[in-house]
Amino acid sequence: MAETTGELRTLIERDDELADASAVVLAAAESGDGTVAWNDVSDDMTAAQWGRLLGTGVLIEAGDRFVIDDPVAVSEALGNAEDTTAENAEDTGWSVSDKIAGVSALTLALGYRVPVIRDSVGPMVDVLLTPLEAILPFYLVVLTLAAGTGLVSIVIQSRMTDYEQMGERQERMNAISERLEKAKERGDEGAVKRIQKEQMDVMTDQLGMFTQMLRPLAWTMLFTVPVLLWLYWLMLSPAQAVTPTAMVFPMLGRIAWTAKVIGPMQAWLLWYTICSVTSRQLIRRTLNIQTSPT
Repeated sequence: MAETTGELRTLIERDDELADASAVVLAAAESGDGTVAWNDVSDDMTAAQWGRLLGTGVLIEAGDRFVIDDPVAVSEALGNAEDTTAENAEDTGWSVSDKIAGVSALTLALGYRVPVIRDSVGPMVDVLLTPLEAILPFYLVVLTLAAGTGLVSIVIQSRMTDYEQMGERQERMNAISERLEKAKERGDEGAVKRIQKEQMDVMTDQLGMFTQMLRPLAWTMLFTVPVLLWLYWLMLSPAQAVTPTAMVFPMLGRIAWTAKVIGPMQAWLLWYTICSVTSRQLIRRTLNIQTSPT
């Protein structure tokens, strides 16, 4: 007995491959005499997907072919899945607070080029960090700030990014690409056109996911940019600095913080980058925080 419409909707919403397979058999059945066989759809789905359709009762035997037990229920389930996808795409939009965070982050980032912003942010951050400077050497201050901003960025990224959904879409895109290659090898122009359309739909969804991925970046910048602006301001305002002017780097020897060591990169920025990258790796492994699709 086939699943009910509600059960089908739940299954299809949770399984993109099942939705694709259901759509394929429905289209094949409607384009013919209402029946379908494995040979009719084998180019557009896997044997495992066909087996799932049989297992859920969507397809039932009709002699040497199969019919969809309840075409209306399947059609409604597919329609509901499309509506849910559209709603999810809308949900990936930025909220008002996200937009405020993004504008604020971009404004702060202008401080690298606009002295007024830098000279305003630098002293304010300096007031907050003076106690830290008083008890730690400057290189440890930079290390502490790099580790702190790294922790904040990792937590924000892990909380605001749906890695499971990203992984599912990536797997779906890989499966579509494989099907497209096979269709091209067979010279099946009809299948190529159908799969390319499906590929474009998935790519549109991925573009929405890319926009969604920028949200944690905006919030992260609210913490990292002020720290970098403070360091930048400190290096440009030696009269304000209570720090040594140089540090001993491994293999490089004693180098001034403002000296260029790699291209235009100055020593202080190199040290911050080393501390940031290293601390982020340690934080990920120590706290076992996911920061990429599985």
